Amino acid sequence: MDHLPAILEEVPTGQGFRIGLYLEHLSEAAALWEQRPADRENPDLAWFDLGDEEARLEAHLDALVLGGDLALAVCRQQALDGDAGELHTALRVFCRHGRSDLVGVAMEGVDPDDDEADPDEQQEAMESLDADFDVGITIRDKLIPDATLWYLGEMDDDEGDDVASYEDDEGDSEEY
Repeated sequence: MDHLPAILEEVPTGQGFRIGLYLEHLSEAAALWEQRPADRENPDLAWFDLGDEEARLEAHLDALVLGGDLALAVCRQQALDGDAGELHTALRVFCRHGRSDLVGVAMEGVDPDDDEADPDEQQEAMESLDADFDVGITIRDKLIPDATLWYLGEMDDDEGDDVASYEDDEGDSEEY
């Protein structure tokens, strides 16, 4: 890294390690996402190898989601200053937090008429962002309130086991 990202210059001392960690997760997730098209076309890779790559990508995304406000700030900075993979990764993190405001900020610099953009990649990106946004909303609106009630002793252990309570509006159940 030739220079420090602006986010490192704006935070209190002692946060540098965490910021570096989030930058690493963001970079790794971006690289895995950018590698996906080539992996899918590779006849030497079995489908379960692709699943391993997806699991690695999910682990990096989870780390960024769990990183809270500081990870969101790192993602925001890199969404504005980074490459397409970092933008995509940051958008997925924003969606999982249900932060449409940050999605809007990050998308301001995107040119929808970019001639170099691959329409298939754009469609895949939009589908994964929609799915991540839905996951974030479900966690925020359904899982966290139930977990809170259970923790406070206001819900029996058996009550939270009802899978039907986590169905979306169309009746499709979510997997967790």
